[in-house]
Amino acid sequence: IDAIQEQSVKDDIYTNAVASARSMTDFNQGGTITKDIDAFIPYLNASAQGTRVMFDNLRDRPAETTFRIMQTSAMLSAIPAAASIALLAALRSDDEPEEDKDLTATELYLKAVKGISKYERSNYMLFFTGGRTENGEFDYIRVAKTHQLTPFMTLSESIQRETMKKMVGDNSESTLIEDMDFVINNNILPLEASITGNVAKVPMIKAAMTYSTGYDFFREQDLSYLRGDVPVVVEGFESNSIEDFYKEFGEKANVSPARFKGAVESFITSPSTTPYVGMLYGGLDAMASDKDGKVIMQKLGNDLLKSTKRRVKKETSEYNRRISSNEKMQKKFEKIEIENIKTKQKFSELAKKYVANEVDINTVADELLVVYKDSPFEGGRMVEKFKDVVRNQGVSPYVFEVKYANKPKQRALMLVQLFGSDLFERENLRTDKQNLQSQMFRYKAINKETLVEYNNLISE
Repeated sequence: IDAIQEQSVKDDIYTNAVASARSMTDFNQGGTITKDIDAFIPYLNASAQGTRVMFDNLRDRPAETTFRIMQTSAMLSAIPAAASIALLAALRSDDEPEEDKDLTATELYLKAVKGISKYERSNYMLFFTGGRTENGEFDYIRVAKTHQLTPFMTLSESIQRETMKKMVGDNSESTLIEDMDFVINNNILPLEASITGNVAKVPMIKAAMTYSTGYDFFREQDLSYLRGDVPVVVEGFESNSIEDFYKEFGEKANVSPARFKGAVESFITSPSTTPYVGMLYGGLDAMASDKDGKVIMQKLGNDLLKSTKRRVKKETSEYNRRISSNEKMQKKFEKIEIENIKTKQKFSELAKKYVANEVDINTVADELLVVYKDSPFEGGRMVEKFKDVVRNQGVSPYVFEVKYANKPKQRALMLVQLFGSDLFERENLRTDKQNLQSQMFRYKAINKETLVEYNNLISE
C-alpha cells in the first residue's frame, strides 16, 4: 500500500510539473501554418509560443502583470549598470589610455556601452568587470535576458543611459528607438516587419544575401565598416575578429573574408555560440598556419578555451563604435541629399513655369529666399541653375542636373548612367547621346574632379 501511495504521489508531482510547464510555454501548440513555416524558418513556433504566454498573462491579469514586469525590468537593468560603474571606478589603473584618464566612471561606462553591438546590447545584461585589454577595450560578462522581459529591460536600460548622458553632458544621439525597434522585431513579433528580414531567416537564402550585400541580417549591421569604401575582396582584412584561415582563403580565392565568414555562419553559427564551432575554427586556423606543431597545438588549445570563455566573457570593440557612427552619419547625409534633390527639382519646375509665363520673378525670388535662409551656398547654386535653364531652352535637362550635382562622385555616377564607359568614345554613342555629350562639355557640366571620379568608376 505504501509503495502504491508513493508512486501515486510521484505521478501527481510529474503531472503537475508537466501541466505547469505547458501553461508557461507549450511548444506542442501552434497552428498548421506556423508549424509548416517553422520547417523553413527555424524557431518560428518557439518565438510565437513565447510571445503568446506574455500576452495571455497581460490579458488575464493586466494591472498586476504590468506592474510586476516594469518593477522587475527596472531592478534587473539597474543592477548591471550600478555594478559596472562601481567596478570601473574601483579598478582604474595608470595603464588606461590617455584619452580616458580625465573621464569619470559614468563616462567610462557610456564609452564602454558604445563599443557593444546592438544585438548584444539588446539581448544581454552587461556587467563590465573593470578590466581592460591590451588595446584598451573593456572586458564584460554577459547574461542573457529573459525572452518576455527583453523589451522592457531594454527600454529601462536606454532610459537610464539617456539620464546618465544628460548628467555628464554627453550629446551623442539616443539609441532608444533603434534598440526598441530591434528588440520588438526579434523578440516579440514571430515574423519581422520587413520582407528582407523574414526571407533572411532561411539559412540558405540568408547566406547568399549576406555575401552579396555584406550585411549582417542577424545583428543588423555591416560586416565590415569599410563596406562601400574599398573593393569587396578587401573587406575583412582590417578586422581582428576575422579568423586567419578566412583571410588566407579570401586571399587565395579572391573573396571577402568578412562576407565569406558571414555566409558560413548563416549555417553553423559562430564560435561564441558553441565550443564545437570553436574547435573547428581552431583546427582550420592551425591548418592555415605555417608555424611548427607545438605552436599550432598551443594555439588550438587557446582558441578552444577562448571560444568557450567568449560565450560568457567578451570585450568591447572599436568596430561597433565606428559602425554606429557611420550609420548615424549616413542617415544625416541621406536626409541632406533628399532635401537637395527636392530643392533642385523645385527650381527646375520653376524655371519651366517662368519660361511659360505661369509664374513671375517675385514667386521665384520668394522660393530662393527660403533656400538662402537654410543654406546660402545652396541658394547661390540654385540661382545659377535657374539662370542657366532659362537662358538655354533647347539644352537637355540632364546637362544641368549633372552640372549642379553636389559632389564630383555624384556627377560621375550620372555620367556612367548616361554614357556607360563610352563618354570619350563618340563612335560608340547613338546620335542623341553624341549631342548630349557635346552639350555636357559646351556648358561646362564636367570638370576635372568629375573626370577623375568617372575614370575611377569605369576602371572598377
